[in-house]
Amino acid sequence: MNTINGTKIKHLIEIIPRGTLILSSYLKDLGISNDLQQAYVKNGWLKRVDRGVFMFFSDEPTLEGALSCLSNQSNLEMHLGGLSALRLHGYHHFIQPDESSIVEYVYKPSQDRLPAWFNALNLQRNMEIVSTSFLSGGLGLESRKHRDFTYPIATAERAILEYLFLCPERGSLKVAYQMLEMMVGLRPDSLQALLEHCSSVKVKRLFLYMAEKLGHAWFDHLDVTRFDLGQGKRVIEPNGVYDSKYGISLRDVENV
Repeated sequence: MNTINGTKIKHLIEIIPRGTLILSSYLKDLGISNDLQQAYVKNGWLKRVDRGVFMFFSDEPTLEGALSCLSNQSNLEMHLGGLSALRLHGYHHFIQPDESSIVEYVYKPSQDRLPAWFNALNLQRNMEIVSTSFLSGGLGLESRKHRDFTYPIATAERAILEYLFLCPERGSLKVAYQMLEMMVGLRPDSLQALLEHCSSVKVKRLFLYMAEKLGHAWFDHLDVTRFDLGQGKRVIEPNGVYDSKYGISLRDVENV
């Protein structure tokens, strides 16, 4: 390997954290051609994980590393959200107590196609991909440290809305209420922005109904008049009790 190509691999080692994936398109942006990529594989610097995706030879793919790669090397906005983010934020008392049953919820915009290589990875994690655009991309996201890199996750404010989006079909309203009861420190400015840009009437009505019922101090700082709560009634659960203020029907409204 000549000096120029040796310099390129040294630069790659310096800028790519161990444990993340490396896209072929990103390597090309760094001046590393397809032929040179193959040379790095042949010489044991890189290994091919899937078509167009590499890692350093001694690394193994992880969900966090894949999300970090997509965040930094592509235009695809995918993040850990919902229950998974709430667990990382410490609201785990009611979430999947059996470690073997934990499902990681990965959210992506509905219009974006999931890369084929993402599904091909052997991550040894139970995952559910949620494709939705009910919240603006990038709003309410933050970077979380993992090993030597960061990856995107939902803030607590966004994560509880993402969980409510799945309720009651793929989530529990009781669990949502119990978690929200613990969330005394949510930031009203963040909630205000998220709810103003939220397109799901169901999510907004459920969240405001539960938050007001719980009487959190931050609720009083929300300007509810700026939220589009839609028109008409919403049947969240059949045979429920109707709440006239928020126009939703829930079962056992006093013991959500």
